[in-house]
Amino acid sequence: FLSLTEQRLQAGDLGQVALDLAHLAETEAGLQLARLKGDQAQAEQALAAIVEGWTKGWPALPAMPTSALLDGQQIDSLLEQLPELGVMRSQIAAARAAVELSRRQGKANPTIGLRGGREESENLIGVSLSIPLFVRNNFSAEVDAANAEAIQIEQTAHNLYRVSRARLISTAQRFELGREAWDDWQQTGQTSLESQTQLLERLWQAGELSTADYLVQIKQTLNTRIAATELHSSLWQVWFEWLAASGKTESWLGLKD
Repeated sequence: FLSLTEQRLQAGDLGQVALDLAHLAETEAGLQLARLKGDQAQAEQALAAIVEGWTKGWPALPAMPTSALLDGQQIDSLLEQLPELGVMRSQIAAARAAVELSRRQGKANPTIGLRGGREESENLIGVSLSIPLFVRNNFSAEVDAANAEAIQIEQTAHNLYRVSRARLISTAQRFELGREAWDDWQQTGQTSLESQTQLLERLWQAGELSTADYLVQIKQTLNTRIAATELHSSLWQVWFEWLAASGKTESWLGLKD
């Protein structure tokens, strides 16, 4: 654009003001490009810190997934496989076992003993019965404490399940909304924007559009393209959140069947 503006200036089609505007536009574009390259370098550095020893170029993302919606049975099945919920189930089982153990320790279980012997010409048989009497400690406090801990663990597990389910459903819905917007952009918005850009350039070269108006409208089209790029980026981000919420990250990466 700048070189074309300089050519038109030499030909007398444009004035110095138009050239100055072109220089300002190029400077602004250069600053934005430098900022974006800095963001890219920072992101690559963070990724390299995770993937130690990676020397090849970063692989390209595959095609955008089509859907993340699940029915109720699929949601429950995925939640059952989440490691954090599995840990909570193990803690619940251990807490319930602790309650049962405390209850058994509080019961007076009798002990029966049998012994035999011989004295002179007679055979002797003895039976003993021992019943512990918990005079000072009936273990009720231990049972109450174990039961309270079990209830707390079960409540924590219930809250975790509820939060995990809401997170899974929410990320799926967000992905669907973003996917619909991205499909609309690809089908109509992108083509319309390219046509608009070409039309603006023809009008400017023909002298039917001033340089100032041309730059204003071109900036609007660029902002639209930036918004589309940000939508695409956020859509992938939501997809990764859905993978984490569903426990499917390793499967999607091909690290797990």
